[in-house]
Amino acid sequence: MGSNDRRNGPQDVDLTLYSLRKWAGLVCKGNPTALHFLFAPGTIDSPLWKMVRAHHETFLARDCAKAFLGFADDQIKRVTGEKGRGQKGQRVDLEEQFGYDVKAAMHSLRLLFECKELMTDHKITLPRPERDLLVEVRTGKWTLDRVVATAKDLALECENAAATATLPEHVDQAAISTLTAECYLKA
Repeated sequence: MGSNDRRNGPQDVDLTLYSLRKWAGLVCKGNPTALHFLFAPGTIDSPLWKMVRAHHETFLARDCAKAFLGFADDQIKRVTGEKGRGQKGQRVDLEEQFGYDVKAAMHSLRLLFECKELMTDHKITLPRPERDLLVEVRTGKWTLDRVVATAKDLALECENAAATATLPEHVDQAAISTLTAECYLKA
């Protein structure tokens, strides 16, 4: 397991647990990680979670794009040095090997692909259909200029997709509250 002294390795497992209430609050803000729970294969297989997933569109709105775009933009700014690297964001080894943080660059593009799909198709496909492209970025086969230009183009596509999406502008917090209350009552 990663720590302040050691990053995660290939054999480590990332595990995130939230109460339903906490998770719903994050989803209402468009949190990409929380939204993944709705679409990730192999998530909890319980009748209550099936009920939540059956109503997944309740958690989707056009303003979810803001969170994806903001997170992707922060990552790109860290990669280019326009913004600090963050407390745990220094990947000196990657910067020395490739000239920039290829992992953060890959995550930026992944977030933008997910955002565009969420706005156009109301879902996030996991694993990503662009896997090969993302692996190319992660393994340093793309120049930083190409990453930045692609991110800029994708961000514009996401903004356009959000502007024309058939999703509501904001999530219906009352409907989400009702659904989570039903889950708690059934539990």
